[in-house]
Amino acid sequence: MIAQYTFDPVTRGATGDIAIALSQVDMFTGVGSRIDLTGATISWTLKASGFSQTKSTAANGGLVLDAASSLVTYPLPPAATQALPLGNLAFGVIATFADGSVLPLLRGILPVQDLP
Repeated sequence: MIAQYTFDPVTRGATGDIAIALSQVDMFTGVGSRIDLTGATISWTLKASGFSQTKSTAANGGLVLDAASSLVTYPLPPAATQALPLGNLAFGVIATFADGSVLPLLRGILPVQDLP
């Protein structure tokens, strides 16, 4: 089953970088470990009605990957958060490996709010 997560709200016009540490748990032992992302491309899509934006770890793709820690960051500077639609954006994160195999990693909600 794909993991699900709801982020804390991002405020439009503010820096709102979001990040995830990708790990897995062995279902038999319960031991957690980082996911080996060597050679993988991570894609992270945000969607809402009339809005879709995908960033990736490919060259100039917009995502930042620290492969040693399996940390993926989706940079959202003020201009980027200002362009997001208000409300709940659905998101999905997938890894595509060099052999073409695809692993869905995470999906969930990114709430976007206006400045108070």
